[in-house]
Amino acid sequence: MSEAGPSKRKRGPKQKPRGDPTGQEQPQWYGKRRKILYEEREVIPVTHTTDLGAHTLLQFKLGSDERNKAAKFIRTNMLQHRNMNWVLLSQMNDFDKLETWISGKWKEVLKCDRPQYGELTIEFLSTFHWNDGSFNEPDAVSFALGRHTHEMSIPQFAVHTGFYTQEEIATPEFLTGLRGAFKGPVRKECCLNASDLANFWSTISTAPFSKAMVGTYIKDPILRYIHKILSCTIIARKSGEDKVTLRDLFCMLCIVEGRTVNFASLLAWSFARGRRGGARAGLDMGPYITRIAESLGVFDRYDRELMTKGPNTIYFGTRELRKAGIWTYTEPPQWEHAIQGPQVHPPEGTDAAEAMHMGLPPRSQRPLHRRELPGQQYARREPAPEPLTLDSLYDSMDYRFGQIQDQMHAGFDDMRTIMEQNQQRNAEALRYMMGNMHMDIPDFFRGADQPPPHQ
Repeated sequence: MSEAGPSKRKRGPKQKPRGDPTGQEQPQWYGKRRKILYEEREVIPVTHTTDLGAHTLLQFKLGSDERNKAAKFIRTNMLQHRNMNWVLLSQMNDFDKLETWISGKWKEVLKCDRPQYGELTIEFLSTFHWNDGSFNEPDAVSFALGRHTHEMSIPQFAVHTGFYTQEEIATPEFLTGLRGAFKGPVRKECCLNASDLANFWSTISTAPFSKAMVGTYIKDPILRYIHKILSCTIIARKSGEDKVTLRDLFCMLCIVEGRTVNFASLLAWSFARGRRGGARAGLDMGPYITRIAESLGVFDRYDRELMTKGPNTIYFGTRELRKAGIWTYTEPPQWEHAIQGPQVHPPEGTDAAEAMHMGLPPRSQRPLHRRELPGQQYARREPAPEPLTLDSLYDSMDYRFGQIQDQMHAGFDDMRTIMEQNQQRNAEALRYMMGNMHMDIPDFFRGADQPPPHQ
């Protein structure tokens, strides 16, 4: 009896599991390519136009999702991003602590100093799509820049952001770095759970984990400053800068605990978040979009001088940080003291409770024991007003109407006096003009100081 030979595998490329971070080669993909439709053919502009809706990059097909998003973003002003003034920070206390937290790629990512352009920002944000959970798939992210549709994996996207090289995307630090956080029960690969962020929040704040977390609850002023920088750079937003989101917590956890972050996935997570648009919002992430456009050669076809340039990135204002209780009012400024958590009161009647009570300021103290208050003399109470009757109401209204009538008569008298003065001035002017024109002035119109006419 002959032995069975080895089983042959089926022909065709071997498919790798979706989102496998260990594979170096891109899996073969048989999906349908994304198409972004436009109303008109592409026309490279030769002059600058202030009408963003008429720009060739934003002429998406009517009724499409891209067209609806672009119409919303066109009415939105560009956000002014803010970054860290390292020269001033180096003169402050605890600079070593800040430098330890913000180092390496974090320092490069938070620089956010590229110029930003309205046409490219609107085009990118209107077309960006991220398949949550994808990593090595060729359609993990897709977008349009320079009116060309681009689909790429997260490693390819990382190279085009300018924060990674071809060699770096093959390292274990990139492949296994943290990519984000999630709320649901299904655990995602290389991601943190909301419970991990809740535990971290309990160690840095004075308030419980909730949907109403704000930066003023963070104890460490340096970490409060980092939160403000995050809300102006990689997770930028115009409103709600003080609000602490899951993305903010994820970044702060990785910074404080020194966890490795996959910044390409973090950028995709930030690009894909919802934006409301309109006059009260701000178009964000423009400097990062410019980095991608430079890598894809968009400026080789479109002159950046003919685009609508947004505000440049500036340093975070010293006055604002002082008002927020992060910096002191000294020159140069220093970090404020850390916020203390809620104080736990010891049991009543113990020496610790009495010592804590004595250490409180007088306005916050409360009597530990009741005692008799000394007698005091109080002023006599004012007599109660007369009760309201029909007679009293009639007298009050009659008095008020009399006052109104007197005021009206006084006003009429003043108005009559003004009108008589104006009439007298007009008559004098008319007599002066008739005299200069050698016209006969009637006797009834002649002034008292004018001689009678010659007979």
